[in-house]
Amino acid sequence: MNNTLCSAAWYDLNIDFGKQKLRHCCKQTFEEFPDKLENSFFDQSQHIQNVRNDLINGVENSTCDHCWSSYKKTGTAYRDFKNKWKSKDDIDPRVDSIEISLDNLCDMSCVYCDVMFSSRIASEFGLKAQVQTPNKEHMDKFIKYLETDPSIGDGFSLSFLGGEVTYSKNFFYFVDRMLESTLVNKRINFGFLTNANTTEKIMNKVKILLDKIPNNWNLSIGVSNEAMGEVAENVRHGLDFNRFDKNFKYYANHARVECITISPTPSIFTVKELPAFFEYCIDVIKNAQQKTRIAIFGNWVEWPEILDPKHLDKEYIQYVEQAIDIVENARSVFDDNNQISHTLRWLEMLKQRIGTGSLDREEIDKFITHKVEIKNNKNLEKLRTYI
Repeated sequence: MNNTLCSAAWYDLNIDFGKQKLRHCCKQTFEEFPDKLENSFFDQSQHIQNVRNDLINGVENSTCDHCWSSYKKTGTAYRDFKNKWKSKDDIDPRVDSIEISLDNLCDMSCVYCDVMFSSRIASEFGLKAQVQTPNKEHMDKFIKYLETDPSIGDGFSLSFLGGEVTYSKNFFYFVDRMLESTLVNKRINFGFLTNANTTEKIMNKVKILLDKIPNNWNLSIGVSNEAMGEVAENVRHGLDFNRFDKNFKYYANHARVECITISPTPSIFTVKELPAFFEYCIDVIKNAQQKTRIAIFGNWVEWPEILDPKHLDKEYIQYVEQAIDIVENARSVFDDNNQISHTLRWLEMLKQRIGTGSLDREEIDKFITHKVEIKNNKNLEKLRTYI
């Protein structure tokens, strides 16, 4: 088996129009847009060709240092559940999964996020000009690439990330431009990731947009969260869990939504919460008015490094095992068996990770004190009780 080959370097395209950068896996380092942006850059730049060649030939290219470093430190890496190939004979050059970020406009300031991904965090630090502005010509060129490039087949996945996309005027612009293009004739697995904290006024705009989606586009909604109630509200600062519950149930019951994809990012504060949160999500899907499916694409916090679940005592593995049992017992509502296998692989990797570090309570205490001060919210003192 090739120990460096990873299908993400071919299948995946993560493009950030706000930062004017792209990469071919969410863990790779970014490549900056050239001064003159051509369609060939999106999937055939000299950089990504060099990366692919190295991965084929057993060379640990530095753009993938996130995984090489993780293997050395913990014995596991994101590649373990992302890679779909075993040898170069498996290579398929088509682009299968595209994730688009447009800006960092966000209504929340999660304790594990930063100014590059949340304009609210930027405002907490008094940074006035931190909302990113994408170039509309770049967006239009990319839409033309999606229409015409042979590497883009029928039935590819296209997802929008934030910030918080429902607050982004660039998101609505981009989708409207797609709807004006020949992409309306393609089969697309279309979706966006939301914190489900959207106010009623903005949700009305979202509802209008969902009604415009062509029938040949499969619609899925990604929902980011990993905890319940007050725990979620403190870790994901700015969240109103009652509003989250209302919006989550709206998406789950929307006639066009085929799948809700849960995107948990557990930290030292929320590993305990995974079983209760998974049960809640599965119950919502089971009670939906139509046959909505569920999928879980998880990650874990690695920055700030002190919040990485690897620092928890091994006794926390029991909560991951409970989450595994919940997934196993809810197979009937999952999108497909491959998705269940993916989720279980992720949870097994999380199990292996826990206990490979060491919790520095003094540093955690300093971290919480800083968050209380910068967010001006003494309720965050409760973070200390979650570990």
